[in-house]
Amino acid sequence: MKRAILLLPAILFCTALQAAQPNLDSCVVEVICTFQENNPYLPWQTRETGSRHGFGVILDETTVLTTENLVRNHTMVEIRKARSGEKILAEVEKADCEINLAMLKIKPSALPAGPAIQFAESLPLQSDVEIFQHDDSRQVQKCQATVLKIEMSPLPKAPYDSISFSLLCNINIRGEGTPVFFNGKMAGIVMAFSPGSRTATMLPYPVLKKFVGAARGSQ
Repeated sequence: MKRAILLLPAILFCTALQAAQPNLDSCVVEVICTFQENNPYLPWQTRETGSRHGFGVILDETTVLTTENLVRNHTMVEIRKARSGEKILAEVEKADCEINLAMLKIKPSALPAGPAIQFAESLPLQSDVEIFQHDDSRQVQKCQATVLKIEMSPLPKAPYDSISFSLLCNINIRGEGTPVFFNGKMAGIVMAFSPGSRTATMLPYPVLKKFVGAARGSQ
């Protein structure tokens, strides 16, 4: 009886801790971009249409955050939820190549009601983080990673540098735009991944917070 009484607070604490951790499985969506670039040698001509696939994170029922590089030169952008074949048309509301972020807008009620996304307040070196993406069968896949270093690094396909975190991942990351979480809060978004070293380059939470705040303030 005494043992049961002693165990009860521990059980209640673990239950409360699990309830406090948001279910982040529904926050990640696939982003499909159809694009067409100008020919750099013949600027009055355009190249053939191409497509890119990556990911984004749902900030609210009408807003998705992803990388600018993923939707650059877009002619059409669509998103797809996990375990779904339906593609939802999205509009690039704001994109900034200097920090490699883009905000997408979709019609209300097109996305599931997910958890309220909060940004992290710190992310020390050697911290363990979680990365969410979709696997080949469009199921949500959770990856584990560790923060290796913090540095200034070039943005992908843009003549700008930004603060970035280097992450060592336990599996391959399947595309840019994948959200990274630390203790249930958004720590960053993956910009690039090197399969050889299994390291990801992440744009961190201070840059995301500033971009999202500025974008929403201009609405």
